Amino acid sequence: MKEHLMFCSLGNGITVCDRNKEVNGDYQRVAHIDSNRNVQYYVRVTEEASIEIERYAKTENPSISATQKGGVFNNER
Repeated sequence: MKEHLMFCSLGNGITVCDRNKEVNGDYQRVAHIDSNRNVQYYVRVTEEASIEIERYAKTENPSISATQKGGVFNNER
């Protein structure tokens, strides 16, 4: 995979960035996973990266932060 994906909770779901690309000094945002696990892509990514993002959206259950144990996603799935 040419992308080096990073998944971050910024308070409104999960933001997906590519550590291999920078825009104005920040990692490029490539997608967003909302609290209902819907994925919105901002840029075109490789098929391998898309599969990884979709897998994360369907299967992961991240906490809001290390000190707040509430989940990022709604408990619909």
